Amino acid sequence: MRNPPSRRACHRQRNSLVFLVLALLIQAGPPVPAATDELVITEIMYDSRSVDVEWIEFYNRSGTNLDLAGWYVLDEEDTHQKLLLDGVQLAPGEVLLVIEFESAFVAQYGDTVTNYHPNTFGGSWGLNNDGDACRIFKPGDVLVDEVWYGNVAPWPTAAAGQGPSLQLISMGLDNNAGESWQASPGDWGTPGEVEVSVPTAGSTWGAVKALYRSRE
Repeated sequence: MRNPPSRRACHRQRNSLVFLVLALLIQAGPPVPAATDELVITEIMYDSRSVDVEWIEFYNRSGTNLDLAGWYVLDEEDTHQKLLLDGVQLAPGEVLLVIEFESAFVAQYGDTVTNYHPNTFGGSWGLNNDGDACRIFKPGDVLVDEVWYGNVAPWPTAAAGQGPSLQLISMGLDNNAGESWQASPGDWGTPGEVEVSVPTAGSTWGAVKALYRSRE
């Protein structure tokens, strides 16, 4: 029969286990809380062809409804007038557009795209053709997402006045890097539609088509 381990041996074993757990925790780093307010910039029309139509598209990839009261959108200038997003409840997977001028937008897209905010940024600021920023903030002036785009490579140059919009390739990519964007397949982009792969829990969904074309 095997002799039971001594008290000293048991103490050493417990210490070894504690050190192992601590080492694993240090290696893994602190836990990262899940985001609850991820509103992602997914498409930008900043330099349309022949007719001046500008817009920014946002996608709610969080798992919760977002009350956008107190949220606002700006270009690169902090001193410009904030485009307030009050009055909108955005469900998970829904898309919201902010547009420059409603008359120009409706003239181009008709009544097929209606999920845009009634507040517009036209007359206050616009998206510069040679590069600018699209930024969204939540209450407290907390930056949620931003894209500082350009009109030369690695940014898709076809979006610079040739017709297409800037379209995010995948939400798993850094949307502040030019390589993460492509020119939309056709002229005038796909406002109100998101056709990108969405990573979740370490995996990737197939092509997600969020066709929320009307505000509830």
